[in-house]
Amino acid sequence: MLAGERREMFARLAELESERADHAFELFVMAAQELGTPLSTMVLTNELLLGRVRGSADELPRQWLVEQLEMQQAVVRRMQAMMQLWLVVPQLRAGTLPTLLETFDLAELVADAVERHREELAWARCAVELELQPLPGSWDRFRVDAVLEHLLSNALKFGAGHPIEVIVSGDEQTATIRVRDHGIGIAPSEHAHIFERFVRVSSAARVPGFGLGLWMSRALLRPLGGTITVKSALQSGATFTVTLPRAPGE
Repeated sequence: MLAGERREMFARLAELESERADHAFELFVMAAQELGTPLSTMVLTNELLLGRVRGSADELPRQWLVEQLEMQQAVVRRMQAMMQLWLVVPQLRAGTLPTLLETFDLAELVADAVERHREELAWARCAVELELQPLPGSWDRFRVDAVLEHLLSNALKFGAGHPIEVIVSGDEQTATIRVRDHGIGIAPSEHAHIFERFVRVSSAARVPGFGLGLWMSRALLRPLGGTITVKSALQSGATFTVTLPRAPGE
């Protein structure tokens, strides 16, 4: 190899390393932004709790204290779920994330996921309309819950100030989850790309995010025979539909 070619090769390697470092830093900043919302909720709740405790000469009602602690627990669970999702990205890329099937009621899982976001929904002024049909089936709890985490987080970020509708329905073979927001929406020309890794639509440019959630959702559902689709238009909100067979192999 000639000296000039070697210099060019090393220069290109240095450039690639610089690009990787920039990308890693960008992901770090996005992670901080993603965690910022639930962390801010926790800090504000703590401040209210401490202010009430310090300013009260009488014993505080037990029920009120229980409610405050439950709110804190919900936020902690939300942050824990987010970190668990980021940690499985390498396994998803490699196709090595195990699939563990168990029988549970999909409606109960959805209700629990919504409850986990209760404080953030309140801060974002998003009223939630639930329509939950009891629907037992055999799925991987972690995978389905992770998809719900992404869809509810998206609805919060892109539909703040507007209601969110969450519907669980199905028949003997199939279960369906629909999450609809009334936010900024997605242009039809971008529907085909939003499930790709690190892709973010133009309408979401000012909203913090990785561009990984929908890619992860599709990858998480694939081993379950599940699908995820979107119906949306600019300024008309977005409806994401998850379809799952109620038993493996159906």
